[in-house]
Amino acid sequence: MIPVRLIAAALMALALAQSALAQDDLEARRERETRNWVLGLAALAALGIVLHERGEDDDDERRLPGRCLVTWPTPRGEVTLYDPDCLDQRFEAAGRLPLSCAVTVRSEGRFVSGFEPGCLREEGWRAKD
Repeated sequence: MIPVRLIAAALMALALAQSALAQDDLEARRERETRNWVLGLAALAALGIVLHERGEDDDDERRLPGRCLVTWPTPRGEVTLYDPDCLDQRFEAAGRLPLSCAVTVRSEGRFVSGFEPGCLREEGWRAKD
């Protein structure tokens, strides 16, 4: 399958090449202008598709695996965090998570660290279903 970006680049190059041709005849000039408009619109459509797909990819990259949520008992009640080791193994973008959402809590006589789900939601990250 030909990448959409390659198609968009080819259409833009074709439109530029067509506009460089010198035509003296008025009819030929109108045909060239119409063709350039069509090619330009096709290039814009291809660009729109690329940008739309990029947006969908970004949404997918910001979806955290729900299986990495772990609930820890603490003296103040249960705390649910995203386990960083689980995220490193199952989530490609784990290194891009905001450190401002990292927390450490004491649970069962030891300290555990993770990412606070509410904080990550505020930063635009979501859990996968």
